[in-house]
Parts: sequence; structure tokens; C-alpha cells
Amino acid sequence: MCRVCVCCVWNAALPNPNPHLLYLFNPLQMTKKVLRLHWEIYYESEADCFTVEGEDLKHDFERLQLAMEMVGFLPATRKQIFSLLSAILHLGNIRYKKKTYRDDSIDICNPEVLPTVSELLEVKEEMLFEALTTRKTMTVGERLIVPYKLAEAGTVRDSMAKSLYSALFDWIVFRINHALLNNRDLEESAKIFSIGVLDIFGFEDYENNSFEQFCINFANERLQHYFNQHIFKLEQEEYRAEGISWHNIDYIDNTGCINLISKKPTALLHLLDEESNFPQASNQTLLDKFKRQHEGNGYIEFPAVMEPAFIIRHYAGKVKYGVKDFREKNTDHMRPDIVALLKSSKNAFICGLMGIDPPATFRWAVLRAFFRAMVAFREAGKRHIHRKSGHDAAAPCAVLCSVDSFSFLHHPVHQRSLEILQRCKEEKYSKTAFPTIPLSPHFHATVRGNRRGEVDQQHQTR
Repeated sequence: MCRVCVCCVWNAALPNPNPHLLYLFNPLQMTKKVLRLHWEIYYESEADCFTVEGEDLKHDFERLQLAMEMVGFLPATRKQIFSLLSAILHLGNIRYKKKTYRDDSIDICNPEVLPTVSELLEVKEEMLFEALTTRKTMTVGERLIVPYKLAEAGTVRDSMAKSLYSALFDWIVFRINHALLNNRDLEESAKIFSIGVLDIFGFEDYENNSFEQFCINFANERLQHYFNQHIFKLEQEEYRAEGISWHNIDYIDNTGCINLISKKPTALLHLLDEESNFPQASNQTLLDKFKRQHEGNGYIEFPAVMEPAFIIRHYAGKVKYGVKDFREKNTDHMRPDIVALLKSSKNAFICGLMGIDPPATFRWAVLRAFFRAMVAFREAGKRHIHRKSGHDAAAPCAVLCSVDSFSFLHHPVHQRSLEILQRCKEEKYSKTAFPTIPLSPHFHATVRGNRRGEVDQQHQTR
């Protein structure tokens, strides 16, 4: 969902403002000197529903600086982050126009912005201009340079900005997790501190819905399906298996809607990918393919009048989506020309974000390998305990001990709830396993542990 969220950052049709961090730059004279910022920023001005006093923004920026310092971001690193954000904002200020003497060629209306973006990204201005106005195509024995059309150039510019912002966001989260690592993470009893960010919009239904709302609402369908499975279906099955009397709870099963969107080979997303790869495809051909494959499906409808749109019956209600720009947004990524431009940057930070800086790539690979190895060792240890014990009685205890490592459970109320839950689990597994499993010291330890969580010598010898 990262790409979807980043797409929404620069969608002027949405009422949500852009990320608040971008608003913190303008009122700061210090930042304006360092980052070459001006008051007119296109990506900010698109969202005019966000108004905060300058003093509040200054205070928020100071708090941000302090928070970044607390998790280990040095002043030089913070400056690099803000410089890249500034480059993204300036990139959005670039405007295009058609050349008067050639209809299929474009030019930049405000070339004075290029030196600023070039300086912040540390790339050559000539290469930046070429990457934003033309695309290079390799054929047999020759290299073609084709100018972008007016709409294509804007898409390429925004794709570059979105990709940089997305890469920076992932890098910041990665660095924070790395800063919170404990030196004893390799030990089984060590606490692991990390953060996970779930940045997702709620269910959306506007007057004009497009690809962004389609992806967001699909994500909400998946979350609702997960909720249905684990709160309603599985819980009721467990009640039924244990003979507990309860009133059956009816819920809306949205499996059909999810299959419509994501189940291959006829899912809407799969058909969209196919149409995105056809050079001669259009909005109408995409809509016709939807109609042919899903005519009669109760989860999708098509307007009676000739309208380039379709309607999906979500769990929260019907939503009409216009197919305009579906294909373009589905293939919204940086072209190889833009990637090559950023790879040529003299800034090691930007090269690291692009994943081509050897030391940066090595560090990322080592840390990823560490996490994979740690998880593999822990899973192997659990399987070994399971095989050695010969039953599942240790499973709930292992899970509960793992949960107990979290600091929020050290509160007396939480600790007491955890102890009650553990006793109930021990009771349940003891009753089911006792008649069939031979008595063993491990089984005695589960049933008759003392207050210190130990088994006295008398029980071990029995």
C-alpha cells in the first residue's frame, strides 16, 4: 500500500492535505536559507484545507528535530532528509508547455527552478532537463530520444517525486528500527524494540472516485475480511466445538468482492495489468474487458447510460469508479531514465536510497539477514521443544512468555490478566493431554510450578 498512499499525497482531488512535515518548512527563515525554499510550493498549495499559524509550525518543527535527535539522527543526516524533501517540493514546481513550432515537443515554463533541484539532488542540470522532457528508447543498433507529450511529462515528474518520497519514508522507518535494536537481540529472552506503521485511509466514496479510492477501498475490504474471519467465523467455530451456548451472529461475507478484485485470472486488478501493457489500450477497452469477464457478477454493475465508469458493491456500500487514468496510475513508476539520473548523483545519501551504493546495500543486506536468522533460530527452537515434549502443552506457555516480554504488560492490571489467561490455558491443555500422554517431569512442571516458576527437586525425581 505504500505506492497507493504516496499517490494520494499529490492527488488534488482529495480533501486530505499533504504530509504535515512539508508544511513546517515555509515559516522558518533558517530552513529557507539552507533548502532554498520559497512560499509558492505547488504540492502544498494543492491542499488548501490545512491552515496553521506560523508559530505553531515552528514549535512543531522544533519538536520534530528533538524527536529525530532522540532516535539517533545526527544533524548532518537531518539536513540531508530536509534537503531531499525540499527537492521533492521544488520538483513539483516545474511546469511544462508545448513548443510553438512543434506540437509533439514540450519545454519547461520556469527553467529557473531546475538549478535549485539540480543542486539539492546533486545531479547535472542538463541531465535533469533531459530526463524530465524526453525518454530514451534502445532499438537494434540505435538509440532513440522521444519527447514526452504534455500529460506524460507531468506524470513522469510526479512519479519521480513520489518514488523519492516513498524511498525516504521507508529508509526513515528502517533507521528508527535499527536505532531501537537491543545489543542482546540474539538471545532468546531479549526484548526487541521496533515500530510498525500502518498508514491507511478509511473507506472512501467521493463525488469522483478514481484509482486511489479503488485501491484504498480494496485494502479496507481485506481488513474487513480479516476481521470477519477472526472475530466472527473462527470464534463461533471454537464456541461450537466447545459446546458453548450462544446466539449465532450474522455478518456480511465479503469474499465475493475480494475475489472480484484480486482472484486471478479474471480479477479486475489482473485485467487492469493486462490492459496497462497494451500500447493501443484505452479507457473504453478496459471497461469493455471488465464487462465481458464479469457480466452477471452481483458485486459489479455498469451504469445504464454511456459512462466510462463501473460500480462495485463493497461491504460498506456501492461506490462508482471512473476508469479515466486507471491504466496510467497503475503503471506509475520511475522510468529508467530517472533512475539513471539519480544513480549519477554525487550525494551518497540519495545513491543509498536508490539501492546502488555498495556500502549502503551491504549494510541493508546484513541487517535483513540478521532479522531472518533470528526468526529462523527462534522458530527452530520452538519446533525442537514441540518434538521433545511430544504434545502441545508447551505451546501456550511459550506464546505467553513471549508476550510477557512486552513492557506494557508489566502494569499490575495487565500482569494479572496475563496470569489468569495463562492459568486457563494450562488448565485446558492439562485436561486434554493428561489421559493420553505419559507423565513426565516436563508435564509436571507445567501443572505444578511454584511461585518462582521453578520445579522443586521432589517433583523432578518422580
